[in-house]
Amino acid sequence: MAAVDAWHYGRPVAAAWNQVAYNVLGQHGGSAALYGTEPWHFYVRNGLLNANAVLVLALAALPLWAAHAAVLRAAARSAGPAARPAARRLERAHVLLLFRIAPFPVALAAFSLHPHKEERFLSIVYPHMCFSAAAALGLVGALRTRFGSRIRFNSSRRLDVAVLAVAACVGMLRMAALVHYHAAPVRAFAELRAHAETTQTEAARLLPLGPSLKMLAGARTQAAEPAAEQTLCMGGAWHRFSSAYWLPRGFRLQFVRELGADAGQLPGDFEPVRASGSVRASTAAPRADFNARNAWEPGHVVELGRCDYVVEIEYGERRTELGGMEIRDSAISEISETSDAVWRRVGACHPVLDSARSGVLLRTLYVPPGAARLVSWATGQQQAWARMCVYRRDNIR
Repeated sequence: MAAVDAWHYGRPVAAAWNQVAYNVLGQHGGSAALYGTEPWHFYVRNGLLNANAVLVLALAALPLWAAHAAVLRAAARSAGPAARPAARRLERAHVLLLFRIAPFPVALAAFSLHPHKEERFLSIVYPHMCFSAAAALGLVGALRTRFGSRIRFNSSRRLDVAVLAVAACVGMLRMAALVHYHAAPVRAFAELRAHAETTQTEAARLLPLGPSLKMLAGARTQAAEPAAEQTLCMGGAWHRFSSAYWLPRGFRLQFVRELGADAGQLPGDFEPVRASGSVRASTAAPRADFNARNAWEPGHVVELGRCDYVVEIEYGERRTELGGMEIRDSAISEISETSDAVWRRVGACHPVLDSARSGVLLRTLYVPPGAARLVSWATGQQQAWARMCVYRRDNIR
């Protein structure tokens, strides 16, 4: 990986060290806290939401290990001369288990102490979390074997099945909530793809199953001919854009300050390949429009007049702060009233849950519409919805 980075950037680069140097050591005047801070319990709270019983078991693995270690130690002391070697081997094997379940709580504690938190940071220890949860179930079974007559556990197999069933059911409801409540960006860009398929040639179509090996090798960075290039713009919802591979070929993403794209340092573009001559020349070119302080860079936005398409979230009557600008209803609609351009909606708009105005019971897990009305009646909580739409600049008045 370091060799690939060095080839593209034209110099030796240690990306992992750069992350530590910037986010932890604060080199170059930077700090991860510039991008937002969260309380110490952020990862636990999000883990309970997305991993439910798995996280609970993973956190319980260390105390259960200590309890079982005490049991093994007591058994080794009370064992007779013939059984003592086997008891010692069990103790040593149990110590090895500690080294396998320790990475998750250690990483969780280390990341929780850091002020800037993102759930993706813990992805490197998710396998350890799952292993620790499985180990916790095994330790519960071992303790049940020794103390089952006192605490009256059911069989270990029934406990395992029950825990897995709870984790699976809650996990499915969480995944359904993400798909049902927050899939609007995927659907909106699919709407753009469908529109592009009817207005462009076959070469402009988006591959339905993601990037090909040819794209990953750099062919996708080849810009379209100037006459065919289309500019897609986003405002305050820029962070909902997942990847350039969702764009049809010939489309270029830009950000517009008028629509709320005013939140610190926005992403920038590599130099177009047609201007640099090669992919490596584009990625290795020095840039002066980035900074380590998350400060605003005017070169990362364009005027609305340069946009051919706009993807925007409409919040109805809600007034909200988006990247430092107050956006009400559809900003593109309000701007259209005072500009020469006519913006027309492409296809249907797609609903997205307005989490800021929705009750916690109705936004955490998927609740069918009928049940949602019952929950609203019983608790007073509501589900508030916005919508994501694609607009096309049609003509001049």
